[in-house]
Amino acid sequence: KLMGWHAGDVVPYCSYCEKRALVPQEERCYLIANQGKVPYFESKMPRMGEYLINVEMSNALIYEADDDTDKHYLLVMRDLTAKNQQEAARLSKKMLQHLTEAKEAEHKRLSQELHDGVGQSLYSVAIAMDNLSLIIEDEQIATYIKEVRAEVGKAMEDVKFYSQSLRPKSLDQLGLIPTVETLI
Repeated sequence: KLMGWHAGDVVPYCSYCEKRALVPQEERCYLIANQGKVPYFESKMPRMGEYLINVEMSNALIYEADDDTDKHYLLVMRDLTAKNQQEAARLSKKMLQHLTEAKEAEHKRLSQELHDGVGQSLYSVAIAMDNLSLIIEDEQIATYIKEVRAEVGKAMEDVKFYSQSLRPKSLDQLGLIPTVETLI
C-alpha cells in the first residue's frame, strides 16, 4: 500500500541497489545479497509511477525450495518522511537555540564592554572636566567646559542605556520572567 504495488508485482530496486557495484553472480538487492546479516538499512524507493521516498527496509526469507532454486522474501518498508522531517525540525530547533545562546553571550559581552570600558572612560573624562572647571578662572573657558561636560554626561547616559538594552543586569540577577515583568 505504501508504494502502490499489488500482490504479484515486481518490486523495483531501491536507489542504492540500482547503482551499487556488484561482484560476479552477486544478487543486486543488498538485503538479499547479505542473507539477513544486515537487519535493515535506509534508501529511497520509487512509488508506483511517482517519485522516490525515503524508506527503512528489512527483509526475511519466508520460503526456500528444498533444491535451493526458489526463494521468496518478505520485504518490510517504513516511510521515513515524517521521521526525517522531525529530525530536521529538531536540528533546526537546536541550531536556533545555539544561535540564540551565542547572540545572548555576545550581547552580554558588548554590554559589559560598554559599561566597563566606554562608560568608565567617559566617567574619567567627566571627573577631569569637573576638576578643570573648578580651577579655570576664565569665564568663557569655564562655560565651554561645562557645556562639554554636559555632552559627556549625555554620552554616559546613552552608553548606560545601550548597555542595559543589550543585556539588562536583572536578566542575570533575577532571571527571564522577573526581567520581562519589570520591563512590562
